[in-house]
Amino acid sequence: MSEPVSDDAALGRWMVIILARLGGAVMTVVGLLITAERLPAPQWIGYPLVFVGLFVVFMVPQLLARKWRSPSK
Repeated sequence: MSEPVSDDAALGRWMVIILARLGGAVMTVVGLLITAERLPAPQWIGYPLVFVGLFVVFMVPQLLARKWRSPSK
């Protein structure tokens, strides 16, 4: 079995999960602003940004938490 991670490593992992959620939320909002023609960019760029942003918000933290989960005893 692997040893438990230190508090510093746990804090770093938690920060990565929070930053992933924040980055995905920002990406989603930018994509929505582009699709609503509030930002000067081609509209076709906005749709993938929305979908990728939502994936990052909802799925990436789950995948990271599963990867970093402590082994069961």
